Amino acid sequence: MVENAELRDQLVVLKSIPADDSSEQGVESLWRQLMIHESFSSSELAEAKAKRSAAEATRQQTESESVRNTRAVTERMRNKAESAVEEAKGLRDDAASGGAITGSGHLSQLMSNVLGTTVLEWVGPEATSRGTVILAPRGLGIWKPLNDVPPRLGGKHESDPILHKLCLRDRIRHDSLYESLVAGA
Repeated sequence: MVENAELRDQLVVLKSIPADDSSEQGVESLWRQLMIHESFSSSELAEAKAKRSAAEATRQQTESESVRNTRAVTERMRNKAESAVEEAKGLRDDAASGGAITGSGHLSQLMSNVLGTTVLEWVGPEATSRGTVILAPRGLGIWKPLNDVPPRLGGKHESDPILHKLCLRDRIRHDSLYESLVAGA
């Protein structure tokens, strides 16, 4: 009872401080929280804190796993793209892009600088579907030459060698930092 009397005295002092409506509501909210806190036993509070700590640890672990999984997926996508570009280098010294990326010259230029190759934008409708329609018969051996249906290309984005070197340097640095983080986790 003595503690509650002291708390009430403190509330009276707090209420005597001139304040706007929002700070008065804040004081009232704190008072309600304090009263709720006082109504729990120390064992109940300890149990609630332990549950909260466990939930926070689980959340952090889940977040860490999500980042790790996302990293693995994007790493795989990057490796596949690099492999495809590397395989195609003997055939052409450029890469074609379609879809949403063609709506922004900046993204196409960024892709060009990262990959270190020229990026040509596709201006026809849905390049992915067209590619599938062409590659399926080719895979079956029905359609041999690709020159039968020449591509309709738009903007051309040349790779800037200096920016490409910066991208490579940053990628190496990023990979090194990531590996040290994973090793420490």
